[in-house]
Amino acid sequence: MEHHVTQRLSISVQNDLPKGNIVIKNTVIACGQPYEKSDIAKLLSPEDVNQIMIPHDENRTISFCGSATYRVGVEGTLDLYHDIDGQIVSLYWNGPWTRTHNQFDMANLNCEEYTVNMSPIQESGILGDVSVIVAQTSR
Repeated sequence: MEHHVTQRLSISVQNDLPKGNIVIKNTVIACGQPYEKSDIAKLLSPEDVNQIMIPHDENRTISFCGSATYRVGVEGTLDLYHDIDGQIVSLYWNGPWTRTHNQFDMANLNCEEYTVNMSPIQESGILGDVSVIVAQTSR
């Protein structure tokens, strides 16, 4: 497998909650660089990512890239909260620069309050685009 292609990940979070914002907190980047997709990519710090707020019925994309030149993949974690104090879920990703054994997992899901659906990922290749849809649990 050729290793000159850069590993990348874009997480699209959809807020399907009946009201309130989804807030990103506790972002930790082990490998890779967060950035904002646009005509000219803007590099972000973990603190910048922690300031992202996703209003009701909207989505936001958070992107991360590695470096083929420096043999760096993408790995990190972040938490999604409902407004300030209600933790929804923790997300973890690992896309090695070799583009094998990719992971994208959730943990600490508050399943009494929320449902979280994630799109599947490829185990090898570029981690790519992942969608995460957050909704209220039906009662």
